Amino acid sequence: MVIYRIKPASLPNGQFAAEWFDDAAFLWDDERLRKRERLLDKWEPPNLQLRDPSLVPTPVLFNPNALAVSVTVRNQLAIFTEIEFLPVNIAGHGTFYILHLLASEEIPTNSSVFQAPSPSGNVANIHALPSSFEPVSALFRMAQPKDSAAGRAGSCVRGIFASAHGAKVLLSACIGFLVIDEVKHA
Repeated sequence: MVIYRIKPASLPNGQFAAEWFDDAAFLWDDERLRKRERLLDKWEPPNLQLRDPSLVPTPVLFNPNALAVSVTVRNQLAIFTEIEFLPVNIAGHGTFYILHLLASEEIPTNSSVFQAPSPSGNVANIHALPSSFEPVSALFRMAQPKDSAAGRAGSCVRGIFASAHGAKVLLSACIGFLVIDEVKHA
């Protein structure tokens, strides 16, 4: 099965197509977003901003730690029960929604990964997955190995992965702001 990694699209000048969102210190990160547990019931929308507040926000906003989408894009992606939409307040532009993926898969045996040495053992990058790998969900994350430091904490590898169907719907809803890379077969 073909698996895709979702990434922000870049413009010819090297900048991202999606506007960058962050906090005032440009350090916004919420570790809970890398966990598999539901957050909506205890989520308090953070107050964030565009990196350049004078710009008009794009329908997809980018941060190295998360993607946020407009209400229009959220409505198009609402068919996926594996996405939890967490509201964030973007100063001067209203509410956007963080894509928090609840679905995760274990990294299959025989995958090609870059893994930190012990004692961490965390996977930093997935290079290839076995061709026989078939995810349960259309959009998902990959769980850190259970014996790694991040795995013991219940965290996932950074990044969004998708089946062909998931990639097609996500790209259609986020046209021009996200791209896909096919994950190689191990």
